[in-house]
Amino acid sequence: MKIIFWLIACFGCVVQSQIIDLDDSFSVDPEDDTPWLVEFYAPWCGHCKRLEPIYHQVYLDLEKSHIKVAKLDATRHTTVSAKYEVQGFPTILFIQGDRVFKHQGDRTKEAITEFAKRALGPTIKVISNGAKYFDIRSEHADSSFFLYIGAQQGLSELMTKFAAVTDKLAVHSYYYSCERKILPPDFVKHLQHDPTLVVFKDREWYEYEPGESGVTRSSVEAFVARERHLAFPKLAGGGGLSDMSDLRKKIVVIVVNDADKESVKLNSRMKDIATMMSTKYRRDFHAHFQFAWMDDPETMNTITMTTLKLPALIVFDTETQYYYLPEFNLVDITYNSFSKFLNEIRDGSAPSFGGTGFLQRVKRIAYDIWIAVYVSYLFFIF
Repeated sequence: MKIIFWLIACFGCVVQSQIIDLDDSFSVDPEDDTPWLVEFYAPWCGHCKRLEPIYHQVYLDLEKSHIKVAKLDATRHTTVSAKYEVQGFPTILFIQGDRVFKHQGDRTKEAITEFAKRALGPTIKVISNGAKYFDIRSEHADSSFFLYIGAQQGLSELMTKFAAVTDKLAVHSYYYSCERKILPPDFVKHLQHDPTLVVFKDREWYEYEPGESGVTRSSVEAFVARERHLAFPKLAGGGGLSDMSDLRKKIVVIVVNDADKESVKLNSRMKDIATMMSTKYRRDFHAHFQFAWMDDPETMNTITMTTLKLPALIVFDTETQYYYLPEFNLVDITYNSFSKFLNEIRDGSAPSFGGTGFLQRVKRIAYDIWIAVYVSYLFFIF
């Protein structure tokens, strides 16, 4: 009898430890502080099936946290998916009261877990001493983070605006605050304001400038949105590109196939030039362009409605949906030809493609139908 009760107890533990299956009854009160990580999926979605074991690992990582890990069949429970404006699969959302964040990074255990932890907060973490400051610098050597520098007692106007902005952009970067006195004197002497806000990235730092209107929420938000990306990051497909849509810049994307041994040297040269333009010549290009690279051509093929020959260089305007392609052969790419191409885009003399006009929308519909038929055909024959 004891064995039976033990088996029942074990079974109950297993059941309770599974990812929660949600339905149309799922509803979060705006005042409810319970954090949810929810995957919206479709049974027929191949990407969703590939995510299953990864998402289970995410659940195991977050099992001891306060975050409830769940999933919902968006094709059956359309009320919930419509409420959260889910349009593609899989979509992963962090939901806590009226706070909703969408995961737009890599679909890896590490990336999704980090996304959930960032969203949970606290959004702004306090650095209490100099040793911790150096630990943070080392920890984020390959990413970006923002640091408010000023008194920790009493809220300055800058801290109030910074806190409001970080609550909105919680999942997009790392945010800290500290007293001025704990920082290295050689660093502090270069600061122009007190209190101040600084971003560390690409082994450099840049200070927030209030402007003629003083400290405003819009200027702080613009600074955080503009500087949260590295100079030349790797994009995780369409989600990464979408994540840059608030920059109000044109996105310069280098698309490579790292598995193609014949293109290794050209891939490396293109990346080296882009790195130089985005860092050494930041003043010339930063205001108008965000550089990035990806090793998955699918997103750019969809934008151009073609099959790009790799490596490829494409500049995409997320606001107008126009894109630009260089007229020179990439084999001959140099800093001069690259910068000339970008300057022509900036002054409006470079030819553009795409957009949102009537003919382009018709072409898009036809392309989407063709892709759907082609995918269905492949599914049928295999």
